Formats: sequence, structure tokens, C-alpha cells
Amino acid sequence: MRARGLATVEHLAAHGLLTWENGALSPRLVPSDFAQSLRQDRRTIEAVLRRVSVFSRQLSTAGPDPFVRLRDPKWTAEGCSSCGAPIGEDELRCELCTLAAELALEGRP
Repeated sequence: MRARGLATVEHLAAHGLLTWENGALSPRLVPSDFAQSLRQDRRTIEAVLRRVSVFSRQLSTAGPDPFVRLRDPKWTAEGCSSCGAPIGEDELRCELCTLAAELALEGRP
């Protein structure tokens, strides 16, 4: 389910159909073929959009080298550099933070 939720966020964000406003998911005219995924994978979708919101604010803050990180991460050298979640040996971020960072850098959703 997590992979489907990530794919749903990617597709809908690419078409400007999702926004994260005032701490809530705001779907805009979601095509019917994504409606089921939106319902079933809401937690994954909201987790990504919450990260995009935080990362976007951080990227817009003046500084020499903005680094997107969630507040109070449970960071370890082996975990996601943004949230501290367990990741593979050759990864910098977890799947959720990777997609969120990409969307934030692109200025979406």
C-alpha cells in the first residue's frame, strides 16, 4: 500500500490535484481511478504532504545551505537524514522524505 500511496502522491502532485492546506489534505478533482487509493492510502499521502509543507518552509528560509529536516527527528547515523526512520545502507532519506524533498524542491504541490 505504501508504494501505491507514494505513486498516487507523485501523480496527483504532478498534475496539481493535491494540496496541503492548514494541516489537511485537500484533493482537487481527483480522477475516479485514484479515489480508492486516496481513501486507502490517506496516511501515507498525508505523511508525504506534511513533509512537503515543512520542507518547503525550510527551503524558503534564508540561509547559506538549507537542509530539509523534520522537527525533532529521532536522528541516528543509520537513519533518514530528514526524519530518522530506518533506511538502507546506500540511502540518504526514507521513501516518504525522498519524495517530499523532491516535491518541495520542485515547488509542488
